[in-house]
Amino acid sequence: MADSFAPLTPPVARVPELPRPAPTTPLVSTTEPTTGTVTGDQLVLSPGASDAPAAAQSNVGPGRDARKAASEAERVFYGQGTTETVKARDAALAAGDRAAYTAAGYVEVGLGQHGYREVRQDADDVNRDRYDAIYRDPAKGAEAARQIAANGPLVTKALDRMLPGDRAKYRELASVVAGDREAHLALQLLVLDGRMDHDLVGTLHGMTAPGALHPSLPAAEVIGDLVQEIYVPSAINQQGANTCTATSIQILLARQAPAEYARLVAGLASPSGEVKLANGDTLTREPGSAEAQPLLVKVGEREVKSADYRSHPSRLLQDALMEYADGDEAYDAQRGTHSGGIDGMTTTMFARAAEGVGQPAGKVIDLHDVYNDKVEELQGLIARQRAATTPEEKAALQTQAKAIVEEMKTTFVTRNAEMVTDVFAALDRGQPVPIAVSGWRPVETDGKTHYVGDHALLAIRREGDQVVYLNPHGTEERMSRDDFASRVAVALVPPAP
Repeated sequence: MADSFAPLTPPVARVPELPRPAPTTPLVSTTEPTTGTVTGDQLVLSPGASDAPAAAQSNVGPGRDARKAASEAERVFYGQGTTETVKARDAALAAGDRAAYTAAGYVEVGLGQHGYREVRQDADDVNRDRYDAIYRDPAKGAEAARQIAANGPLVTKALDRMLPGDRAKYRELASVVAGDREAHLALQLLVLDGRMDHDLVGTLHGMTAPGALHPSLPAAEVIGDLVQEIYVPSAINQQGANTCTATSIQILLARQAPAEYARLVAGLASPSGEVKLANGDTLTREPGSAEAQPLLVKVGEREVKSADYRSHPSRLLQDALMEYADGDEAYDAQRGTHSGGIDGMTTTMFARAAEGVGQPAGKVIDLHDVYNDKVEELQGLIARQRAATTPEEKAALQTQAKAIVEEMKTTFVTRNAEMVTDVFAALDRGQPVPIAVSGWRPVETDGKTHYVGDHALLAIRREGDQVVYLNPHGTEERMSRDDFASRVAVALVPPAP
């Protein structure tokens, strides 16, 4: 369920399998990635490297000391993806909850190689201390406090370059989130690397005003979640919700337009629950999403309740985008389904959500269209063949059907190559690309591993023969070029600048 991505038009007749380049074993570099080095369970970034967009990386506050502060902060924001932590959490979850997670395809994995995927970073959930005692780590809290104190002089210098009013707003924000050391540290680092601009600090500060937020949404928690997600967008997590598409758009927005991301969340968190989108439409808070509601997951014939562990911004924005994207249909946030019977989003919905938040696709590519465009004609031939009364007529119809299938194969291979070329061109320009892949997760059948299910991701860059992407389950991963080409099915390619 959590990995669902709905085709534009589900086929209603069996369509012969179309060719894809044969997957190869992922190419694992024998050297550490140029953006950092792996030590134990954490990725320590090289100076200047960051989960932030390249444009933000070039504006790194007061120089080497600030870069050192960012590097040290990796010990606070990453490192929970260990096998021991996952085992401990599994043991702590109630049996029903675990069953729901499994049915939803929600599987936490440690760092390292997992089939064709390599998990390189596992960002901690920004709200983990509020929902899971296993994640409460006094040592990490103490490390965050130490870094906050050490960063003090650097932050003072950085604040001197801000407008007086913005300096005052920052100090009030620091006071509001002081009880959340990770949030306080993220707030500092946004100032140090130049991402805390006038619009962002103003929007965040606006949420501290009396009555600015819904009574169920504490300002300290909403702001604390936001600043951590803006500083480390890969921490944004769909958890067990069926929102991989909306989460990918959320990650894109946090990376590319953090002030706009904060503005949309502030509007959804307000008492009215409404905010204007970049395209002029109104985005509305989904009923019940001001507070976490249990997710309802099908386990066989039963419907099982599963806790919603998403952060406040994630719950608000993901559910609102799922509702917005489906147009006139109604979205059931607890079940992750639309009234028209669709789970997840179609490609049209995916593109509508991206356009609504100001991240429009210059080109929408959907390989599902290869069979959608021909399926009706193929169905007609199949029906006529069944009704045919002579061997000659059946043979003629079979020949026509084979010709259509061959045309589909040729079209598929051509469009797949064009898609890969377009996506790589965007990545090489420094533009992230929302995508959906097929054959996402492994299933064991008769002793063999098969990959099933569709999942939306955000491709962010290329590293040699590897494609690096952010998985809406809170991880940064990569796969080989060949595996990417064999799995990518949908791409929202941004227009060239």
